[in-house]
Amino acid sequence: AGIRLMRTNAPARTFGLFFKHLKSLGFDVRTVVDVGVAFGTPPIYAAFPNAKYFLVEPVAECRPVLEKLKQSLDAEYFLVAAGADDGEVTFNVHDDISGSSLFAQVEGTALDGEARPTPMRRLDTLLPAELEHPVFLKVDTQGAEIEVLKGLGTRIGEIDLLILET
Repeated sequence: AGIRLMRTNAPARTFGLFFKHLKSLGFDVRTVVDVGVAFGTPPIYAAFPNAKYFLVEPVAECRPVLEKLKQSLDAEYFLVAAGADDGEVTFNVHDDISGSSLFAQVEGTALDGEARPTPMRRLDTLLPAELEHPVFLKVDTQGAEIEVLKGLGTRIGEIDLLILET
């Protein structure tokens, strides 16, 4: 029916407010690794406009978004899937691009979209050897978040702030 019940005294929680709070504590991110960019995450870019960005997105249709972000931010992008291994995987590209995934849908192949061979890279081999701290990693990979974290290896200790959209 399009109705959502919420407590009237519940605090508002958004990325924007969270990042504002972090900055009020003196935590100003210098490096952002955004895995699963799709159409972008504007609250991150607004909160940390002077950070160095590493954008990871496997869907070629998102290249215009990545190019635009590269022009407006200090950003590099990689058209690869992030995962536990370097190599090639079959990636399921959906009509709804942001729902594309390394994994098949439980509803069956009709919803899996187009299966595409896609390069996969581990973050520990994709990112430069030195990252300026604090480092913020956002992962939104439609179920492959654990695989992305495995691909950090021992470099997971370099991450100061981690948000997994699961």
